[in-house]
Amino acid sequence: INAEYMGSGFSGWRYSDYTAFLRVIQQHGRGAPASAFVEELAHKDPEEVMRYAEAFWRFGPKVVPDWDRLDEKFRKRAQREAAHARKVELLAWKLGLYADPGAELVVSGGSRGPPNTSAWEEEEDRRLLVATHKVGYGEWEAIQQELLKVPQLAFDWALHARITTELRVRVDGLLRQVERERHPELAAKAPKGRKKQADTSEWVP
Repeated sequence: INAEYMGSGFSGWRYSDYTAFLRVIQQHGRGAPASAFVEELAHKDPEEVMRYAEAFWRFGPKVVPDWDRLDEKFRKRAQREAAHARKVELLAWKLGLYADPGAELVVSGGSRGPPNTSAWEEEEDRRLLVATHKVGYGEWEAIQQELLKVPQLAFDWALHARITTELRVRVDGLLRQVERERHPELAAKAPKGRKKQADTSEWVP
């Protein structure tokens, strides 16, 4: 990578080792567990791998040529992970309010959908959130299949015809409402009219 960096005791590391190391960070983020690095670099001594990781974060800003680009990728990855964790937590909180979410859950203030689109029914919203919580946020194809198993939706052809992108957009919209429900102060501070760009970007999966 750099003479100074290699002089830290990693002269035996090849470019392929470096890219394998970066691959772990790209997959798991800055907080990647030690086990992920050790597994990816199984041919290396585990202690050496962890020393390499320490040196990478210590010297990287000074000696890695494309550090700014890498750091930006790491930052965006961390933002996506934080947004994902927040959605999962909001979903768990909302469903935890009900003894039987599949029959009782209601998202207060939820609109039926954007103009010029097929409206969403309350039953569809309820089952969609339950399926998302069960299968996992982001697993849209599996969520789609889970909805097909719900007896109450067996003849809901409009829902069956929806593509996975529509499911994601709808879940994100409902979770925005759930966040306002849980944190009313956010709704009070939100500017009227056009939303801030930063606010919407947090919900990009």
